[in-house]
Amino acid sequence: MEDSNHAPRSPLSLTRLVLVLFSVSALVTVALLLTASFWLKRAAVEDLAAAHAREFADLAFGNLYLVMRQGGDREDIDNAINELRKNKQDHIIRVIRGDPIVRQFGSRDDDRVQRADPMVIQAFEQGSIGLSISEERIRYVYPVKVELPCLSCHQSAQLGDINGVIDIIHPVDHLTVPLDPMLQLMIGFSVLFLGILLFAVHVNLRHFVVRPLSAMAGVMREIIDDSDLSRRVAHQSQVREISGLSHSFNHLLEAIEDYNRQLEELSSNDPLTKLNNRWRFEQNINAQIQFAGRDGTPFSMLVFDLDHFGYINDVHGHPMGDLVLKDVAHALRDGVRSQDIVARVGEDEFGVILPGTALQQGQVMADALCRAIAGMEFQTTKGPLRVTASMGVVSYPTHGRSSESLSIAGDVAITKAKALGRNRAVTVGSNEVEDAARIHGRDVWLRKAIADERVILYAQPIVNVRANRMFACEVLTRIQDGKRLLSADHFVPDLERHGHIEDLDRFVLEQALDHKRRIPSLEGVKLFVNLSATTIENHAFMETLPALLQAQHTPPGEVVIEITEREALRQLSKLSGLIRELREEGILFALDDFGSGFNSFLYLKYFQVDFVKIEGSFVQHIADNRRDRLIVEHIHQVAQALGVRTIAERVEDENTHDLVRALAIELAQGYYYQAPTPLQDVGHSPFFDTNSSGLLGRTGTDDGRVRGITGAHPPVALNLTDRSHLRYRKPKCDGGS
Repeated sequence: MEDSNHAPRSPLSLTRLVLVLFSVSALVTVALLLTASFWLKRAAVEDLAAAHAREFADLAFGNLYLVMRQGGDREDIDNAINELRKNKQDHIIRVIRGDPIVRQFGSRDDDRVQRADPMVIQAFEQGSIGLSISEERIRYVYPVKVELPCLSCHQSAQLGDINGVIDIIHPVDHLTVPLDPMLQLMIGFSVLFLGILLFAVHVNLRHFVVRPLSAMAGVMREIIDDSDLSRRVAHQSQVREISGLSHSFNHLLEAIEDYNRQLEELSSNDPLTKLNNRWRFEQNINAQIQFAGRDGTPFSMLVFDLDHFGYINDVHGHPMGDLVLKDVAHALRDGVRSQDIVARVGEDEFGVILPGTALQQGQVMADALCRAIAGMEFQTTKGPLRVTASMGVVSYPTHGRSSESLSIAGDVAITKAKALGRNRAVTVGSNEVEDAARIHGRDVWLRKAIADERVILYAQPIVNVRANRMFACEVLTRIQDGKRLLSADHFVPDLERHGHIEDLDRFVLEQALDHKRRIPSLEGVKLFVNLSATTIENHAFMETLPALLQAQHTPPGEVVIEITEREALRQLSKLSGLIRELREEGILFALDDFGSGFNSFLYLKYFQVDFVKIEGSFVQHIADNRRDRLIVEHIHQVAQALGVRTIAERVEDENTHDLVRALAIELAQGYYYQAPTPLQDVGHSPFFDTNSSGLLGRTGTDDGRVRGITGAHPPVALNLTDRSHLRYRKPKCDGGS
């Protein structure tokens, strides 16, 4: 619980803030006035006192001068001074004689004491007037200098000498009396003016500023509470800035309202076709499920995508593709009822919800829509263009009671329609729905296995049959599922089907490179990488391979990428350029499953590869089938003539091993040498213990290309998707299930 002592204070209102600021300003102003009046009074008193003292000093000097002109003696001078003192009893008047007077009339006893006063000393030495003002009195020290008329009486004096000093001290009370009322009146008027000004500011501030701002704040609160952007500020202020702020606030509300309307439209509608988008479509499915669950009314859902739409974009351009999508959307709107819901849920994917429609009626509607789409014709520069759709028909509750289960069933129905020849609408049975749910669950499991790094690396050696040494090892994949260890045939097909095989390729490639760096026995070996077709088609990823190898401190010459024949057929033109570019970076290539297709030798014409792995179905029976032996022999001879090394797959017994040696094939792989085993244990088997003094041999330099028989550091064949060994896997020997 938060301490109440630290609770945030509520903010001041604008009027209270102005009142506080104005009060502080008024106090500061009054203080300044009082300070100014004090110094003004002091200056006035000083000026008045100086003038009064000067006037009195002149009077005293005049009297003394008159006495001396009349030939008065010392006694007469003292009497004149005493007379002045009687007239000004509140004044202290002292006359201190200078040297010329002392020489002429003699000195008095108190002259010495008085001449020791600092102000008197300054007057005698500098001849300057001294003025000292305190709270109660003013002291004026006036030096009497010898002038020309003075020489007539004081023959021993010289011009400029100080005849004496007149020291006058008098009170200042009577001087302040005329000044104080004036200052008090001035301060009083100032305070009154500030009060009137504060009241006027307060009234105008509340009327012209606070009320408009309060109205604006009230509208803001109403908008927040009611989510009503249609509210506007109606108060108009006479202050231009406040009025402009009100207008700007109203314009801002209009802009936000319009922007919110556009966002709502974009969040629920497809901008190209103006149909509902996937999010709105799923919302409508959930709403139909709730409605159907209450009253028991079924509904049907149609989902489909356009056949070969990618071809339309590639050949005729994206503008033509957009035109096709818009016309298909128009045909859907024309072909359904007013209560039906039509949406574009993907690039070329559409969905239709048929409320209150059973599966049979939904099938009829789907067939009609398929015919309408197939009947559309588009004129292009390359001739007329027609489109077709593969459509799935599902219904609630037959195919599921949730939007997820209905969507899975719809995807399965689309796949079924494509498998049956496209351009048709089909539904699925209950067993197919169960398969769909199983596949979906499998897909989630596979993605989690990759994310949790439960993929384990196994390996199988590739042997130099002449030296009976391990030349390479092919890295295989397993997934840990509880206590079971699943081999690739349990998960690779599903990964390829659902588009996650590339994630597995990336993960295993990074793990294999990391193992190669950390396991001493793999130092300096090559990595044979059997990438999937999806990964190979991602040229952006393939072009990052050199940088990835550099980051793992692996020389490019130690990596060999395997390409299967079916992948080469799909990417014939693109792969040729890709192989050429990566080989320039030092990466090597191999053709896997060579001989499994009818155009195998065609690939040797177009692809510059470094290894050929002979299809295992030929190698497996070379000991008892003359045709297989001739095929294997000729594949090896052609590859050798082209400077390509051959690897015989599926060597499972000693007779096959001996025939491979007899055919001069230098590399072989199979269960005869070792079954798939954890990567760190590869090469440790009875075959190597019996036939070789060392697992890893080196008889010369090997860069991966044919230079005769070599025993270089064994390359590691990394089969990310783990396909080749599955065809000759022996269940009793393999630890996977």
